[in-house]
Amino acid sequence: MLSLLNRNPIDIFDKTLERFYALRNPIPKRRKISFNDYLQEIKSDYTSDINPQLIISIDDLSSLGRNKEELDMGGRENGDVVNSLEMLLKNNLKITAYTIPKPCFKKSSEKISDYFNRADHKLSREIIDWTLRDKLEIAQHGYRHIRTNKRGFARSMEFEWKESNNIKEEIIEGYKSILKNEIDIYGFKPPAWSVGQLNGKYELMNAIFNLHLFKYFSLSSPTNGLNYEKHSVSHIHTSKIKKEHKSIKNIPQNISILGSLKQNKELIKIICDKGGIVSIQSHACCDSKIISDGLSNEQCEVIIELSEYAMSQGAKIVFAKEAI
Repeated sequence: MLSLLNRNPIDIFDKTLERFYALRNPIPKRRKISFNDYLQEIKSDYTSDINPQLIISIDDLSSLGRNKEELDMGGRENGDVVNSLEMLLKNNLKITAYTIPKPCFKKSSEKISDYFNRADHKLSREIIDWTLRDKLEIAQHGYRHIRTNKRGFARSMEFEWKESNNIKEEIIEGYKSILKNEIDIYGFKPPAWSVGQLNGKYELMNAIFNLHLFKYFSLSSPTNGLNYEKHSVSHIHTSKIKKEHKSIKNIPQNISILGSLKQNKELIKIICDKGGIVSIQSHACCDSKIISDGLSNEQCEVIIELSEYAMSQGAKIVFAKEAI
């Protein structure tokens, strides 16, 4: 009862309305797998003769606007997120930072009440400097990272229930926004693995097959994105996804810092033995009440430990743009 009283009436109405929409147009069930099932899917993948690689993916890096309620996701000079990234860089880790061009939410992209249409702002001085010095790669992460159409389910999944032409326009606008920082962009990852799976039309895929802005995409986690309903693309190798005469390169994400260290190291060893890509994911937020897999000191230590273990198993740390 207390949690209900603390919620914004707009969000209560939004989620209540979604229940009625879901009765008419139900959402496909996301697949669930146990650790052993996931382990078996990785073991059943092919073994490459390429040396294993390691990617550190930090999602949701952003500029910081002038709204005092905005969450710092790397935009504050010498802020907590910047200091956490510096901690990782001092341990000789390369970071691929999936960056939201125009984050139109104050703290949570799941709450429609947090939406506001903010102006463009440049990334922090440290982020731009690290990028120019080849310590950090900036890749694009959606456009606003929040969806404002009528469906209230998972509003952070930005590209659901949208037409491909609209998605394409938003991606291009985001691309132009990041370019204002005078840095190069090679890759794209949709927010919350939103590829259009919730209505089964996969409109994001139609959009990106007609884009020529990126060298690679990150479109799959073990149970989301292209793997939402079934195991469709490799968990550990890059995949070529084809449509007619066009193709795109997918880089998977496979290690969550929320998993147990023992299980993650077991996964990492098998991925390295198979010449795959170890892709560790975190988020540019130091408040664990908002994002559970963020960049607190403890979480940075987990990233460092897992990375050191992967390198001890022969993995070479690379930016996502360098992945083979």
